[in-house]
Amino acid sequence: MSNFQAIIESLAGAKRVLIGSHYNPDGDAIGSMLALGSALERQGAQLTLFNRDAVPGNLKFMHGSERIVNNLPADAQFDQVIMVDCAHFSRVGGDFKRDYQNATTICIDHHILEE
Repeated sequence: MSNFQAIIESLAGAKRVLIGSHYNPDGDAIGSMLALGSALERQGAQLTLFNRDAVPGNLKFMHGSERIVNNLPADAQFDQVIMVDCAHFSRVGGDFKRDYQNATTICIDHHILEE
């Protein structure tokens, strides 16, 4: 999606949301996941935060960072799959790149999405 209004409307209806960011996460990656996740939870979404790698020790002070998981259940289902601070599924890696049937995929990043 590149239409901001469509993204806003899609997020407003989010129920089961997966948010992931690039492996070897930095402060931008972790902070973006936590901030967006917090906003979506406040509107009632069930949230899963994912990163292939562990949260670095210097970022564990961030509220909610302990909720970031490194593995996803094989039967996990989401209606929204969101990447932040990266422009391609390969940069997230791990369990994140699956075929989540019927899920809307959104990329929020300052890089151009590579197809």
